[in-house]
Amino acid sequence: MPEVSIIIPIYNASKYLQQCLESVIAQNFQDIQIICINDGSTDVSLDILKEFGKRDARVIIIDQKNQGVSAARNAGLEIATGKYIGFVDSDDTITPEFFQTLYEILVENQCDVVFSRSVSSESMLQNNRKYSRQEIRSQILPLYFKEDGYNAIWNKLYAASVINTNKIVFPIGKTHGEDAEFNINYLLYAESLYNLNYSGYHYREEEGSVTRNVVKFNYLQNAVETFQKDWSHLTREVISVEKMHHLKKERFINNVISQIYIHAIPNNGLSIRNKLRKLHEIINNETAKTLFSENNELLTTNFSKYKSEVYKGIKTKSLIKLYLLSLYSYYRNK
Repeated sequence: MPEVSIIIPIYNASKYLQQCLESVIAQNFQDIQIICINDGSTDVSLDILKEFGKRDARVIIIDQKNQGVSAARNAGLEIATGKYIGFVDSDDTITPEFFQTLYEILVENQCDVVFSRSVSSESMLQNNRKYSRQEIRSQILPLYFKEDGYNAIWNKLYAASVINTNKIVFPIGKTHGEDAEFNINYLLYAESLYNLNYSGYHYREEEGSVTRNVVKFNYLQNAVETFQKDWSHLTREVISVEKMHHLKKERFINNVISQIYIHAIPNNGLSIRNKLRKLHEIINNETAKTLFSENNELLTTNFSKYKSEVYKGIKTKSLIKLYLLSLYSYYRNK
């Protein structure tokens, strides 16, 4: 039985897949199982996987029809035999000591999960500190309903026993938020967590990928679904209904303010007419109208001047003002 199972979902990833797999098989920590799930790729991803399978007996290949990233990861979880579970995305790379570092922290501190640092974000958690079950529930779980900065699964290492005992899987059919849902379910059962001030995961983000995706993804629908999702059957003993509403509202409002910007700025694939149409859709969304009409003074106190003006523009449905504010911010920071 390997100590660590590494699950890698793959869909049309031939451009970077070789770099990814090279970094995984080159891990200093050798007692690993590398589960690669080809999720119906139409490029040469499967051929690349087969070559690596010949090179390294630790590489296990699952070839399935396209079902989405959640189904691919779940397929990996079904056959994983490691004591601990890690995830890598097929276009990313990891440093040679990545899994050894996380593994040693888990074992030494007898924890159920370790968080490592994401290069692009600042953590509100204390570095190099162990958190108890009570602290996970009171300090860490609420962050998942307040913001998106902790959602990633690729900078963490999980105890397989917690996943298997509580039948924790990724939700099928979601295009956004599946990682957060997995983490929330996991943390509800975790007895302890270690937050490590270390970063060994190289997340690849194509320049402008978020703004280019406004044509492809419905960010507004995802934000509404995230806000409306009822977690009370799992969290009512941990987070009060009132606090949950406040956390989810803060996340939704910040998300909508960000959406105004990414839908309005140049080079996002939308014509000016469609930009304005999308802004109109956002500010007239029923959930947005309801939440922005509430008393949000405490939430908006620390907003920057730009963010405050956008908030006011959404509240008053000032379409042209929102468009011009976004352009101003874009060119000022360019």
